[in-house]
Amino acid sequence: MSFCPAVTDIGPQEAGDLSDSACSLLASALPHLESPSAWCTSDAKHGGVRLITLAEGKLEDASSELARCASSMEAAELLDRRRGPATRHPPASEAALSASMNEVPGARARVEEALRAIDRCRGHLGAAKLLLGHPDGPGADGCIEAERVAVVRAVEAALGALGLGGEGG
Repeated sequence: MSFCPAVTDIGPQEAGDLSDSACSLLASALPHLESPSAWCTSDAKHGGVRLITLAEGKLEDASSELARCASSMEAAELLDRRRGPATRHPPASEAALSASMNEVPGARARVEEALRAIDRCRGHLGAAKLLLGHPDGPGADGCIEAERVAVVRAVEAALGALGLGGEGG
């Protein structure tokens, strides 16, 4: 499901591919985040830390893809504003271009919302990883579980912002 609208002069297919790739990466991070038993301090080295590291890699890659998508859309908006009457397209093409460009600001806002959700994920993952490094702390497992739940919700929010269900869509 391509999320980024068609963007002329930038590569509409590339923008769509970037959003599709980011969605796939986000979805593939969820299995690493959904098992509470793997996130307990009794198996921190082999369970939680390893899963967090895997999820962090997927979130980093998704964030990179979405940042490129947002940048492409912003560049398309700037190019569209600079386009003068002499460089306009034929009327039929111009109507399609205009309709497509009208979608860009909303699409970019949704991509930026997904990026903010991914940033929240990273913060919660960092907190969980820190807690896993201190297994003797009182209530560590409960705090780690709260962080894990917050990460899952933030990934779902990112997917929702991109129109794939969850909180944002």
